[in-house]
Amino acid sequence: KDLITLEYSEGNYVNAVNLIYEKYLNRKADKDGMLGYLNRLNKGYDISWVIENIKKSDEYSRIKELNELIKIKEIKYKYDFPKKINIIKKRNDILS
Repeated sequence: KDLITLEYSEGNYVNAVNLIYEKYLNRKADKDGMLGYLNRLNKGYDISWVIENIKKSDEYSRIKELNELIKIKEIKYKYDFPKKINIIKKRNDILS
């Protein structure tokens, strides 16, 4: 079991919700979010519902989009950097 599921199964709903927020939103749960999710969990909602609800949020979508842009830029930089070094080396060879 992962830590989120373990905390949930042991009834540690506050810890489970905070772990979900940290995993998917990179922050602790705000007061309103925490209270809303705790209310649902206490009514019998499963922890998977909380995860799916977070993953459907605008905030998660923005984070996911930004992470994809960062990955694209890292890949582009990774492949462009050696190419630029070779161009500089060739230019230096010509000048020397």
